[in-house]
Formats: sequence, C-alpha cells, structure tokens
Amino acid sequence: IQNFDIENTSKIDMKDVSIKFTYFSESKTILSTSTEVVYKTIKAKSKIKVRNFNAGFVNQQTASCQLEIVDAVPIVVYK
Repeated sequence: IQNFDIENTSKIDMKDVSIKFTYFSESKTILSTSTEVVYKTIKAKSKIKVRNFNAGFVNQQTASCQLEIVDAVPIVVYK
C-alpha cells in the first residue's frame, strides 16, 4: 500500500497517470518493478494526494521504493 502526491505542473488537465514503482533491497539491489495507473483527474497547476494505493505484490525484503511518472493522458477540450 502506497501513499504519495502527484503534481501537474502543466497548463492542461491530465488523467490516468502511469507510475513506475521500483523496489529496492537494503543493499540497493532492484528487487522488482511494476507500472500501475492512477485513474484520477489532475487539474492544471494542481496537486492531488493518493492514499492507500495498492501497487500489487511487494517483496518482503523491500527497504525502499522509487516512483516515476512515465505517462499521463492530456484532457483536450474542443470548443
């Protein structure tokens, strides 16, 4: 279970943010990686809090986790 913030620094709204989770052992060896999608909308120039996010199985030897945003879908409004 993960808790983290996502900040949208762009000028457009975004949704469906793909996040790569990289899990490390105490010796800094990569134990596993996974990519999960947060199905939420993030308004332009704003931040959301993601709480109790289930990122799947986590190895019992995990000492730390790194998160990286790898994709997001822009919300385009046609007028």
